[in-house]
Amino acid sequence: MQKIGLRSHQTVKKREMVIVDIVTYWIYEEFFREISYNDLILPLSCLKEENFIDLAIADLIKNFKLNQTIGHSSFLNMVYQTQGTNYIANQSMIELRCLGLNPRIKKDGILFHRSNLLYLISLQVLNNEKGGNVAITGYGNKSGSKKFYETLLLINNKFQFLKDEANFLVSYVLREHPNCYEQDLTLNFYIRWLKRYWHIFTDLLEKLDKPRNLLLNGITLLEEDVNLTFKEYFIVLSKILGWFLFTPQNSDIKAGFQPENISSFYISKEKFSSENPLLKLFNKTALGLDEMKEYITKACLEDKKENRKFDLLYHVPLKFFERPIFRISDQQFCIIDLKFLVEGVCSGLNWRVIPLLKSSNKFQNFRSQYGHLLESYFRELLKNIFGSSNVSVVEGESEPDAIIRYQNYIFIFEFTVEYYKLASLYNSNLEGFYEDLEKILFNKKDKQGEKIKKSKGKLINLNAYIEKQPLDSSNVLIPILVTEKQLGDSDFIELTGFNLKEKINEFGLNNLETYPPLILCLDDLELFWSSSDKEDPIKDFVDCIEAWKKENKKGEYLYTFGLYINKYFQAKKRELNNDYSEFFSFPQLLKQLNSNDILDV
Repeated sequence: MQKIGLRSHQTVKKREMVIVDIVTYWIYEEFFREISYNDLILPLSCLKEENFIDLAIADLIKNFKLNQTIGHSSFLNMVYQTQGTNYIANQSMIELRCLGLNPRIKKDGILFHRSNLLYLISLQVLNNEKGGNVAITGYGNKSGSKKFYETLLLINNKFQFLKDEANFLVSYVLREHPNCYEQDLTLNFYIRWLKRYWHIFTDLLEKLDKPRNLLLNGITLLEEDVNLTFKEYFIVLSKILGWFLFTPQNSDIKAGFQPENISSFYISKEKFSSENPLLKLFNKTALGLDEMKEYITKACLEDKKENRKFDLLYHVPLKFFERPIFRISDQQFCIIDLKFLVEGVCSGLNWRVIPLLKSSNKFQNFRSQYGHLLESYFRELLKNIFGSSNVSVVEGESEPDAIIRYQNYIFIFEFTVEYYKLASLYNSNLEGFYEDLEKILFNKKDKQGEKIKKSKGKLINLNAYIEKQPLDSSNVLIPILVTEKQLGDSDFIELTGFNLKEKINEFGLNNLETYPPLILCLDDLELFWSSSDKEDPIKDFVDCIEAWKKENKKGEYLYTFGLYINKYFQAKKRELNNDYSEFFSFPQLLKQLNSNDILDV
């Protein structure tokens, strides 16, 4: 099975339906009849051996200019994450044909994508040599460009060895979320995340009536790590998103990221004052080649010491999560990965802060306080969508996080911030992925019979909550687990090879056998709010949930309720909900941050 990219067509403002087409990765043998290695011409059958592919890649890149290759690969990664797969598919073919590389078969394909670019960057960073003088871009460097694209094709071949459907699903539903790389949709997700977490860490943190000392301490540690106040950090992120994702309304304005103009990607020091927050962030966190190599080598040794089992394809690229900014020279920087940069202060704050707290052994208590804070947002979100009077909340360890009743429907909600470990999510061996799922859902016990965590599994909790509800035959009970980040729909989890129904039976969760649980995330609820009927949102929710449960082509929506919402409300010709639009307004966020000029980076 070849990995796929996703071509999507969606305009958030007009509520057009998401259409997903299959777009496969181009691989080496689709352009060449043999492969050259070490001055030998060898048959394509050599590509059946992954070790040979590694040798061929090393041979191609050994003389690349390292900084240029890292910078250009980062540029292409930004293009991929902001321009949409349709653009990438067309651009891939244009670039390849310009180099005289014509495909031997006819198909929709893409050459470069986030995974192969991050992998190539990691190879360049850890290159034991100082690189060479082979330029991969620029006039007169056709040979270097051709080798660069050959390298990307061979890396795509490496991903061919991840043939099972489970890896395919985990990659495109979870690792690459938001997975429909189309400018409006990417902007929709990132702006919501930015607004969500700014609201959570300012308004809701201040109101939190439970212990919050470690949250405040964690934010302080993060501020020290990035050399910015928390507010300045959000200002910088908002401006970066504005530059790379907003298209200027006036076509005469040559501002913002332009994929046809590579200079619009790089950040030049000379354009900013020394006190500019963006420059302060880059000066503190950006690493040059030698610094990045030292940082990654040290981090990988720490992983080995802690027995963290990362996949070789993802181990080094994952280190860019904490350091996603590269110093090309004393005067120039670039962003290696936009997704990691945004996640690092939004939903990934846990991952960023916990390593800073480990020296004081307080990270478990930090997670607990973080969970209470996010739970307060979850409950507020339900009240914003459905109205405060319709959302029942009873405090207590043995009580659900919220209940909504409508006619004969009873929605029982359980919320959690628990998620897969990075080593489990970015791994072609899914053993850790399954262990995390069992821990989150069923509170798995280890071989000695000791609990991995104190609280019960979330599905065990939902099963118990159903016991307390009136089991009238006319009632329709719908238990819903809501996660901070996308855990995966129940059908998706089954397809990854984790037998959810069997586990429910194994743990004796009889109520969940009768009333199968739904698994949603905060994105799903927010996207539902975006077009729900303000007058009768619960009826909308009932209708939409029932339609989703019956949908037999969930794969078209990547098993994601939030993407399905687009089709559902498009058929109803719904406009955006005004309350939603006001809450997630980007101009309003900029006003709160006292940063009104989107493109003034």
